Amino acid sequence: MTDTSSENNRLFEETREYITNIALGRIQILEDASDAIDQKGGIVLGFIAVVIALVLGGSAPDLSSPLDMLFGYVGFGALFAALFVLAACLAPKTRRLDPDVEKLLRDCWDSPLDSTRQNVAANLRSAWQVNSRAHRKKTTLFNMALWLTVTGIAALAFDVLVVRAVM
Repeated sequence: MTDTSSENNRLFEETREYITNIALGRIQILEDASDAIDQKGGIVLGFIAVVIALVLGGSAPDLSSPLDMLFGYVGFGALFAALFVLAACLAPKTRRLDPDVEKLLRDCWDSPLDSTRQNVAANLRSAWQVNSRAHRKKTTLFNMALWLTVTGIAALAFDVLVVRAVM
């Protein structure tokens, strides 16, 4: 009977270790995805800055043409809005890096392994929830900025290639 019990304990230990490794791996993937959004956001931010500089350096919309004013200012406004949305996206967010080593050393040093694993699993679950909410917010802001950028460039391109060409 003890052989079966020790075998079951070993299997439970392996299962818990496996699940913990999966959780740690998923949290790392989430961190990498957030870092990738930051990198892409920085590139788009630089691109928007260049486009805005080109727009400001170019000719102003013709005040006698409502369409020229509409597409010119909508395009510029969308790019300017994208700039602010990207700034909010790229602003540093607090990330949970669990398990907290200080807490582990303080609270779990003399605890049995099973209790420590339960505490670590609870911390990983909490970290996943906090970090995934922050990642979803960052993703939403990035997508919004990307669509604003596309809208701004499309409006400016339409203004220059169609509206001004017809005038």
